[in-house]
Amino acid sequence: MRWADVDPALPAQDIRFQLPMRGEGSRATFDALVLQGGCRNEPAVRQVFDAQLRTARCVATRTDRVRELPGAQSVKALLEAPVGTVGVLSQREFSQAGGQLVGLAMDGVPPSADAIAQESYEFSTSYWLYARRGARGVARLLAEAQSDAVIGPLGPLPALELVPLPSDEREAQRAALATGEAYSAGSVMGWLSATIQDAWHMFAGARQPMPAGMTNAMDFTSLMDIAGYQITGVQSSIGIIPDAVMMFGIARETSDADHLYLERILYHDSLARPGAIAATQRRIIRSIVGARDVGGFEVSKVEVDFLPLPKVSLTVTPKGVAPGTHPLDSGPSESE
Repeated sequence: MRWADVDPALPAQDIRFQLPMRGEGSRATFDALVLQGGCRNEPAVRQVFDAQLRTARCVATRTDRVRELPGAQSVKALLEAPVGTVGVLSQREFSQAGGQLVGLAMDGVPPSADAIAQESYEFSTSYWLYARRGARGVARLLAEAQSDAVIGPLGPLPALELVPLPSDEREAQRAALATGEAYSAGSVMGWLSATIQDAWHMFAGARQPMPAGMTNAMDFTSLMDIAGYQITGVQSSIGIIPDAVMMFGIARETSDADHLYLERILYHDSLARPGAIAATQRRIIRSIVGARDVGGFEVSKVEVDFLPLPKVSLTVTPKGVAPGTHPLDSGPSESE
């Protein structure tokens, strides 16, 4: 009820929260990044298969000390609120207070423009520009959109209270758009060997020595787990020509916030693990997620076949059917 109940060192002021109205962009961002992000890895939440039920558990708020206000009233209302009130504001609304409000640190990181630009403040979202290649005028539009006159610190973004990307990241975005990602047979084979090593380490590494030359495992299974799939088995043989099949089953449906979180993880992974091998892993995960929700159906099982030819097989079942409750789970799988 009071801040002193949280920590005796805090004042005996009533706890009050001020949130944006439901349906506003800043409220959706808060729900996705803070409320869902804060409870995503709680065991009681992770075991809930249904995405809507899981989201409802995370975003529920008490009503006696929380009030919802339109964005146009948020700054004035927070300035007039009693001491001990915490408000949820966008970066633009926060700047309108003219320094009269204090930004609270999240996980020890303050919501400063520098922290947002350096990607150390996790509670922010990115804006993306999508254009259809080959359409009339698109090439000129993309060229202008990549220029520092548009996306640099001296462009229009700061006036809109948006934080431009750092210079090195702007260059990386230009390079990715100019060249795209290419995958050679050699890079794919390297990824296959690395993934086999990952499976070997998980299921046999503690009992048998790993084959020579397999020392740099790629954490493909962890990325799949974030995407909502858990590994259910591995069939592998290690020899002159390695062979392996990794099998995954759907562990939980993913919400919109989970998709945003996965994209953020994949983005950070692209910075930490450049190169074609890691890029191939991320491409497979994005392909699976992209095919997951199609016309009331979802991908419930995934089999990644490595050799003789790389192939990903997907089992599609009606959406919302928990694992083990559909006839396909006890009969032959249907792949496409």
